[in-house]
Amino acid sequence: MVFRTTSEEQEKAKKDNLEMLRTIEVQAARTLREKKFFGGDNIGIVDSAFGGIAHWFGVIEDALVRVG
Repeated sequence: MVFRTTSEEQEKAKKDNLEMLRTIEVQAARTLREKKFFGGDNIGIVDSAFGGIAHWFGVIEDALVRVG
């Protein structure tokens, strides 16, 4: 979709994606400060999924900022 949109639509999509990444980052920091895992004391599917992509949040954010 990014390649078929206007620059205004791309800019809006970048801003929306950065906002989503910030929301996830804030919620993860809050949750994991109080608990060992997202589900409390037991690891779950969210922990597995988040652990696999957490590293890429900073990479994606840097890429989006450099493009804009």
